[in-house]
Amino acid sequence: MNKKILLLFILLISSYGYSQTVLPGKGSSSGGGGSFGSSLQLNALYGINRTNIYGQGTVPSYSGSTYGIGIDYAIGKTHLNFGPYLSYKVLNLENTANSETQSEFITGNNTALGLKAVSSGVYVKIGYLRVNYQDKTTGALANRLDYSASGFELGGGFIFYFGRFVRLNWGAELNQVALKPGEISGISQRLDMTDYLINASLTFILPSAGGR
Repeated sequence: MNKKILLLFILLISSYGYSQTVLPGKGSSSGGGGSFGSSLQLNALYGINRTNIYGQGTVPSYSGSTYGIGIDYAIGKTHLNFGPYLSYKVLNLENTANSETQSEFITGNNTALGLKAVSSGVYVKIGYLRVNYQDKTTGALANRLDYSASGFELGGGFIFYFGRFVRLNWGAELNQVALKPGEISGISQRLDMTDYLINASLTFILPSAGGR
């Protein structure tokens, strides 16, 4: 996993340099670009997941994909703004140790509410996360767990500007939730679920005030 994270970091830095030299947004990045205002931003997202669950001896690993939608409310200028965001994602994961006789799958959705900031083609975000997942095992140890849990998400990445109203975002997220015995039946000790997500999203800008 450390090699994959290092490779992602190198790719992100390379993409950032490309976005600043080839695909700049309108206006001066040093001054934020455009005039002060606000906008609604609609996002369509797709990502690739790598997930681990800690706290039960052997650490199971899962891989899969995520897709979802989101809405941001940005206050400021094109290249310098901040505001709240809301996202809804659906994920499908499978245990990397699955075989023909035994398999495990995690499906469900999560909702995040938080704050996002943009500066000169770079974005960062932090939010409250609520998940609703189903963990289904087939084979000799067939079982199903349904659980809801809370946690947080951290994310960041780079923005590619295509005119005034379309943007492409590419970045990564870290999602962390705690699965507690008192809240979820079927587990006897606290488990920590950590999800790494590499994602790309297409953003459509809907101006609501000011001149962006």
